[in-house]
Amino acid sequence: MTIQNVVLPLPESLYLRLQQTAQATRQSLTDVLLHAVQVGSPPNWEESPAMFQADLAALDRLDDESLWHVVRQRPPRNRYGTASGAIGQKQRRHTD
Repeated sequence: MTIQNVVLPLPESLYLRLQQTAQATRQSLTDVLLHAVQVGSPPNWEESPAMFQADLAALDRLDDESLWHVVRQRPPRNRYGTASGAIGQKQRRHTD
């Protein structure tokens, strides 16, 4: 893996909090910063199941307003009508 160095100006309060965390956990500031970036980064949609990748790739290109529009839309009903219907169907299959 190639490593890229980044210069990032941080507010002093954030820098001090991260530095204190590093000291308290006996880690380097670099490790604490890297962990914070990894945790705060969006997931890699390419690691999701193949059946969802095209939709996730399309969502990845949308602006905020368009994403909010998608979120506010009513989700399509699954083939069982409801989530509880799907659970009931699955349970019936295992008891038959």
